[in-house]
Amino acid sequence: MFKYGYYILGIIYTLFLLYSLFTYITKPTPTGDATVDWARGIFFSAGLLVILIIGLLFWKRPTIGFIIFCIPLIYMTIPFIRQKMTDIYAAAPPLKSVPPLTLTIKNMTKAKVHVQLSCWFKTSQEGTVSLYKTMDYTSEPLASNDYTFTNYETNLLATKSSYVSVMMYEHIMETTNEVSYEKEIQPCMYFYDEQIEAFGKGQYIIVIDSTKNTKTFKETVEQLKGQGMYDKGVF
Repeated sequence: MFKYGYYILGIIYTLFLLYSLFTYITKPTPTGDATVDWARGIFFSAGLLVILIIGLLFWKRPTIGFIIFCIPLIYMTIPFIRQKMTDIYAAAPPLKSVPPLTLTIKNMTKAKVHVQLSCWFKTSQEGTVSLYKTMDYTSEPLASNDYTFTNYETNLLATKSSYVSVMMYEHIMETTNEVSYEKEIQPCMYFYDEQIEAFGKGQYIIVIDSTKNTKTFKETVEQLKGQGMYDKGVF
């Protein structure tokens, strides 16, 4: 069993490295954010090459070679295991019970607004957080809507997250070549971070108020107006 696994993994790693070598030789080096993944791929390929060479040194003892070849597989499963552990934590009953949450969104503007709640979890590195889940809602102009959350969603907001970000984005209709589509204006109108205790009282109210729009959003709107790309906006 170990012998067959040793040879199979050796062949797979060899083919992968040959493909990676061909890719890095024939394709131009990317620019911008793509260079991060490019460099990460080179680092991973170099590490895999070292593992392959060490494993091949044990071709007379395939059991040991198989164990060495399993190291990259274990490395690749670590993010998956961490994600599953986080999912279990998020779904587990909380130590502190909270009442079911009702979210009320009051849109005081004439714009169609996308409201996004982002749940941030602490990581193993002190002082850092990672995005775990987003909850998205659409509020029509001058509308008020209530949303009843499940126990899972309530606990996620009120007990499990480190904090919750609340962001508002304006949506406008665009028409190009007689095709209409909805476009989200970036950056957001405004945002704020909310402590989780605010979601543990049974009701949380979001009031969309244009007076809170950020300077950056206002400047973006003016730029779009100058480009004729904000004809159906309201701000």
